[in-house]
Amino acid sequence: MDVGQPDVQLDAFAFGGAHLPRETLVTQIAKSMLESIRGGKLAVGARLPSEPKLAEMFQVSRNTLREAIRLLIAQGVLESRKGIGTFVQSVGFSTWPVETGIEELASTTQIITSAGHVPGCRSYEFDLVPCPPDVAHALGLDKHAEVYRLARVRLADQNPVIVCVDYLAASLIPLALMQKFDGQGSLFAFLSTTCGLSIAVARAALKPVLPDAAIARALEVEPNEPLLLLKQTHFDGQNQPFLYSENYVNSSLFGYHVRRMPSSFFTSHPAHQLAPPDEVR
Repeated sequence: MDVGQPDVQLDAFAFGGAHLPRETLVTQIAKSMLESIRGGKLAVGARLPSEPKLAEMFQVSRNTLREAIRLLIAQGVLESRKGIGTFVQSVGFSTWPVETGIEELASTTQIITSAGHVPGCRSYEFDLVPCPPDVAHALGLDKHAEVYRLARVRLADQNPVIVCVDYLAASLIPLALMQKFDGQGSLFAFLSTTCGLSIAVARAALKPVLPDAAIARALEVEPNEPLLLLKQTHFDGQNQPFLYSENYVNSSLFGYHVRRMPSSFFTSHPAHQLAPPDEVR
């Protein structure tokens, strides 16, 4: 079925898009498209309408629409075929309540929202601390540098899913400005809109770990229950690292998947040069 035909319609929103934050628009559009797919309005194999038509339907810019489509591609729901269009690949049912593609760089707030849950935060801590050795290595900082340490438990419908520990070089952001972040919402969005620090790319490493007592209590898991530790360094447009994160993920509630491509794809689409990967320790 070709969804470009007039008798096939998506569930567009009855709102003025310009009055909602960009991240809210992106996740709501992705959620609406997913609901249309699960509701049978878009069959697996169907082609989506053109970008201009979709942007007009949702009353948003094409850039905002592309971000929503990228979220669904990362989740394995949509597939982009170069020169042809974007197609429905699956109905998107997940093994976990919250799931995302590891190759898609999105905030935890955005991932939880796009999965149909309400994001939240508890136990937020903010400190100015001496730079730990691992952080100095990842961010290229002097061992005597100071960094902001932000720690919090991220929630999905009040269920603890991730313990996030983030580090930023204190020299980049005035203390008074950084203190405006209250732990609620997206740190990515705060850094971009309030501090002028936008993430262009990130390098990540995943490994299984057993939680210490504090992490186990925060995530409400047993001490012998394996977690996923996501170590991630974020780079700006000049390929300079400025944010380092360690996320302890409750793997019974939050999962990652990887979309794998044939080797011929990478031969015809050379990868961009990225910064050196983090060490996994």
